[in-house]
Amino acid sequence: MAEKEKKSVSLFKQLMLSIFTLGIYRLIWIARTTRFLNNGTLKKRDPIISAGLTIFVPFYTIYWGYRSAQAIDDLTPPKDSIISLAGLSALLSLVCPLASDMLLQGKINDLTANTDYSKFHAADLRECHVGPVKYIVLTIFTLGIYRLVRINKLTKALNSSNFADERSAGKCVALSIFVPFYSAYWVFRSAQVVDSILPNNRVTTTVMVMTALGGALFAELLLQDRVNFIADAQNG
Repeated sequence: MAEKEKKSVSLFKQLMLSIFTLGIYRLIWIARTTRFLNNGTLKKRDPIISAGLTIFVPFYTIYWGYRSAQAIDDLTPPKDSIISLAGLSALLSLVCPLASDMLLQGKINDLTANTDYSKFHAADLRECHVGPVKYIVLTIFTLGIYRLVRINKLTKALNSSNFADERSAGKCVALSIFVPFYSAYWVFRSAQVVDSILPNNRVTTTVMVMTALGGALFAELLLQDRVNFIADAQNG
C-alpha cells in the first residue's frame, strides 16, 4: 500500500486563502481533504461531489465536517473527552465554518506529523492468489463448495487490514448459503476494503454495476483479479 501523502497546511495560510479567494480555496481544500481521508475509511466520498454539495446544499458543510472528523478519529487513538471531534466540528460549523475547517486541518497536521503510517497496513493477501480459470473450474466441479472456501479464506485475510471492519468468516459463509443475494453484498464489502488498499481503482463501483447486471460471477472474478494484483505485489 502506498504511504499516505502528507496534507499539512499552515492554518494562517488556510485562513487567508479562504478569505481572500472568497471561498474558492475552501472548496479546493474540501476536495483535497476528502481525498486524503478516503485513504483511511471504508465509507468513501467523492471529493468533487463533496465540494459541489457544499455550494448547492444548505448546511451540507456541517455534515461534511462531521463525517471528516469521524474519519480523523478513525486514524487516531481513542481519547477521553466530553465531546468528540465530530461533535465539536458540527457545533463550530453552525457558528463559524472557517473555525471548524481550521480545527480539522490542525488535527490533520498533527496526524501527518506524528503518525507512523507503516502501522496502517494493508491486508496480507499473499496466500489468497488464485487464477480465474482455476476459480471458475473448481467452483463448478465442486458445486460451489470451493467458492465458499474462498469466501472464508478471503474474509479472514481482509480482516487483517487496518482499513476493514472485522467480519466473521464463518458467518459470511453461512449467510452466503442461506440468505439470497448475500454473496453480492459480501463481494461489495470486500471490494470496499480492496479499494482502501488500492486508491482510485473504483473496484466497488464496477462490482456494483456487474452485480446489478446479473454478472455476479464476473464481479467475483474482478475482485479476485485485484486481490491477485495485491498478492503479487506483496510476494515481491
